[in-house]
Amino acid sequence: MQKELAAGYIRLGDGQGSTGNPNLGLTSAAQASYEKRLALRKAIAAAAPGDVGTQRDLAKAYDLGGAALEEQEKRKDGQTDLNAAIEFRASLVDRYPEDPAKSCFSSGQTQIATANFEGAPSDLGIAPSLWDRAIPADPRKFRRSSSIVRKRIGGLLVRLNRLDEPRPEHETALAPHRTRPMSYAPSDLALI
Repeated sequence: MQKELAAGYIRLGDGQGSTGNPNLGLTSAAQASYEKRLALRKAIAAAAPGDVGTQRDLAKAYDLGGAALEEQEKRKDGQTDLNAAIEFRASLVDRYPEDPAKSCFSSGQTQIATANFEGAPSDLGIAPSLWDRAIPADPRKFRRSSSIVRKRIGGLLVRLNRLDEPRPEHETALAPHRTRPMSYAPSDLALI
């Protein structure tokens, strides 16, 4: 029952004011919904500490709450939640090697979405090495993800007029293309 209620709060929060999705623009209301979801997810995770799926759901709850706080320009609180998501996902790295990279990428994307361009490179900058560590688990999927995040970092550095830094990121991102062709989904191109 608690899981269904938590899922309902996420749908409600997304409709109220989710970052990057069509919404009503009610970011404070969305934050309240995400906080209720987080409280439920904490209780569920505490009751089942060995359940990896429950722990991943808790990390996602922290991600959403952090993004909503960042959107309200409550950057310190938002970053605290985003860091908590990274920590939870780091504890699951043996089973889900992509999870810490997803959290770092999500944190960087949130910084970009809220126009905190100066803070984004530090969060995004951690993600490539995490994706690289995940590559042995699923080479095709995670090589692609590593390439996408590097392209995103390069584009962000150009936007910040740090023109001496993007070249290595872009060169590393393009390396897989030189050895074999890779296909990208239209959603990937939106990240570049």
